[in-house]
Amino acid sequence: SKMLFAFLSGGIMGWLFLTRYLDGLIIGSVTGIWLLLHSRSNCPWKSISGYALGCLIVGALVFPYSTYITGDPLTTPLNLYMDLIWGEGANRLGFGSDIGPTLDWGKLDLYPGHSLSEAIINLHQSIVTLSIEQSGWIIGSLIFGMVHLIWGKWTRADLFMVAIISIFTGIYCLYWFNATYYIGPRYWFSAFFPFIFLSARGIQTSASLFKNQLSEQHPDTDIRLGVIIGLLCIIAVVIFLPWRSVTKYHDARGYHTDYRQLVREHDLEGSLIFINSNSDSDFGSAIILNAWDYSDSHPLFVKDLGEEYNSTVAKAFPGRPIYYMQGRTKQDDRVVIIQGPIVRDETEEAMSEK
Repeated sequence: SKMLFAFLSGGIMGWLFLTRYLDGLIIGSVTGIWLLLHSRSNCPWKSISGYALGCLIVGALVFPYSTYITGDPLTTPLNLYMDLIWGEGANRLGFGSDIGPTLDWGKLDLYPGHSLSEAIINLHQSIVTLSIEQSGWIIGSLIFGMVHLIWGKWTRADLFMVAIISIFTGIYCLYWFNATYYIGPRYWFSAFFPFIFLSARGIQTSASLFKNQLSEQHPDTDIRLGVIIGLLCIIAVVIFLPWRSVTKYHDARGYHTDYRQLVREHDLEGSLIFINSNSDSDFGSAIILNAWDYSDSHPLFVKDLGEEYNSTVAKAFPGRPIYYMQGRTKQDDRVVIIQGPIVRDETEEAMSEK
């Protein structure tokens, strides 16, 4: 049974590798090393073999997938895409003048290429944003973790968590983008548990320090610490979370919910909707509502590219009522229905009139 559980654990790790290659490689390798270090006393070789087998069987699915998409088992779709628009090897790890975007990314990528100085800047930015985003504590979400690292008594589990964080953040310094702009260092997501673990250990250390230093003057130090933590959590839920989830990124980069609302208000499920829009984000706000299988129970949004194109699309999806919408413009910051519904028999006539 231990070998079976180890195999399933390895399979889950392999699935992580399929989802995010670098995360799976880092966490999977660190976990494998930890198992090897404990093989004599706590983890028999059968469990290690089961874990490794699960990782390999599931993780190896990346090769037929990449072959099917890119034609090369060692070339991922993302890297192929980046090679085509930015140049070969632009998305690789490491330092060099040819790494990263060739387009103007503004403050999201400070300098052309990737260098050690930029890696240090990215690391600093990631730590600063994590100190806010991890728990929503503006005074510093990492404060208890730092207390434990400085004054706490380290255990083997602490060392393992610190090792994961150090290896994870160190390797990601080699990547040209830190991804902190939207919601903190999201590339560090797989290190989330170690950060939370050290924060919890920091609370224990803080309680111990307060009890040793202040117990005579304030015997209720545990209660006071609990009140402080509770107050911080309430502030995070009541103030920080609503701002983060609703206010900060409302209509971010031009994406909006107008199309979704029009579908609900006018019962447009199953309709074929042509959109006149010159904005990628405006049209993207609609295209994400399309069902992956073009199901008749969902609306189908298509860009309005003219009479001939629209007629061809309408013939490919017979039976759907047809609507025309005008996307958001500088003059009118809302989506409006400009024509419809048009039944199939009226389609050709309506298109000729347009």
